[in-house]
Amino acid sequence: MALHSQYQNSQYTGANRCAKCTVFNLVATVLAAGLIATANLLVGAFVFVIGLASIYFRGYLIPGTPTLTKRYLPLNVLRWFGHEPTATDGRGPSIESVLLEAGVLHEGAQDLYIDPDFQQAWRTRVQERRGAADDQLLGQIGGLEAEQLDQANVESSEDGVAAAVSDVQIARWDSRGVFLADVAAAQELEQRYGSWETLSFDERTAVLGGLRLWLEWCPYCDGRVTLGQETVETCCDTIEVVVGACEDCNRRLFELRASGAQLAA
Repeated sequence: MALHSQYQNSQYTGANRCAKCTVFNLVATVLAAGLIATANLLVGAFVFVIGLASIYFRGYLIPGTPTLTKRYLPLNVLRWFGHEPTATDGRGPSIESVLLEAGVLHEGAQDLYIDPDFQQAWRTRVQERRGAADDQLLGQIGGLEAEQLDQANVESSEDGVAAAVSDVQIARWDSRGVFLADVAAAQELEQRYGSWETLSFDERTAVLGGLRLWLEWCPYCDGRVTLGQETVETCCDTIEVVVGACEDCNRRLFELRASGAQLAA
């Protein structure tokens, strides 16, 4: 365990690992090992093993890969490498249209605002679920088949909450508080939005992610949530994010790409 912690780079592994960057590096490893193996099979196998170990512990194969990726990859490739999902990938209703049709948001003179009744119902549902097991809460979001739920696993850590099906990550939340907020909002949207059952799991989590911008109270302590903007480094790019944090308990609740804040603009 000590050896594992000593060599692992948490910035690019674990919950912070980029799946698409990992695939990119695996392909590079296979190609390099295959090319070397044509001349020396043993050396090629050695390079393959070392490459896999590097990707597992460090998150990438070549030192400086994240910096090189940000500097030299074309913009359209960087967009493909991004982590943040679009509303419904252009195939379904937008986040805004879902929330407006559900009566969760309303159009004001200059801005959208959240329905007070929904806000209170949302808060009550969160309070009712604080002591529930995470594995049970995942199913309340919906959009997953019974077989998928049987194979699902939810892990909580200091880095947030990660949900996986058959060891493949399907969603990640920056904190357990936001996970609770999403689950509670999903239950309330099921009652208010007639087409909620037609949305996939990914579409639901995208809608729930957009709704976080209207989270005014902390899911942990009921304190006041404030929004701020920061510049953060990812493995592939430098991005602007909106950060939600609690004024009372100082917990950092969530990050959203700044472009997602257009809903509240």
